[in-house]
Amino acid sequence: MNDTKIDAIFEILQTITKDITDMKKDMSDMKKDMVNMKENIQGLKEETKDIRLHIENVTDKNISLLADSHCKLFERLNENNQALSNQLAYQIKVNYLISDMEKMKQEVAEIKKHIS
Repeated sequence: MNDTKIDAIFEILQTITKDITDMKKDMSDMKKDMVNMKENIQGLKEETKDIRLHIENVTDKNISLLADSHCKLFERLNENNQALSNQLAYQIKVNYLISDMEKMKQEVAEIKKHIS
């Protein structure tokens, strides 16, 4: 009977030993996975840093250049609109003066007819 108990205990110890061995293997695999994850995270950090630097150095600069060009273009457009507005006002004045001159020519022609 003692042998049976010893055998049972021995089997339990073997099962526990196997479980501990399996746990050690699992822990070793987890450590490898953690090392890989740390490497991946480091790679992601470097990529994020590169993206941030690209945004600061390239994208922000290009946006600034575009905004500056847009402002200059807007100023030129306003200048052209002002010139066009002045030109339109002068054209209206000239048309009025031409019309007024035509009336004067007709009146002078009628006066000449009455005089002669």
